[in-house]
Amino acid sequence: MVGATRWFIAKPLNMRAIINGAISGVIATAIVYVLLLLAEGFFDGFKKLHDTNMMIMLALVLILLGIGITLFSTHRSVIKYLRMKLDDLY
Repeated sequence: MVGATRWFIAKPLNMRAIINGAISGVIATAIVYVLLLLAEGFFDGFKKLHDTNMMIMLALVLILLGIGITLFSTHRSVIKYLRMKLDDLY
């Protein structure tokens, strides 16, 4: 990629990281929801703690954390390797 800027190279990788983070956040939300349903089935006390607004907030936080962590680590790695000299890569 002669002549390409770092941001031009990193942009598609960052977009893919956002998609992967959103998918992982949705999967984590689904797992938490299933575990909550199982806990409500086994223990009656959990039904009293069920709050839809808090579950929506938890889902949003999990999705945003998934996106944030993957985007940060991907962008950091790409920029690190783009700054390296060719001899240092091998």
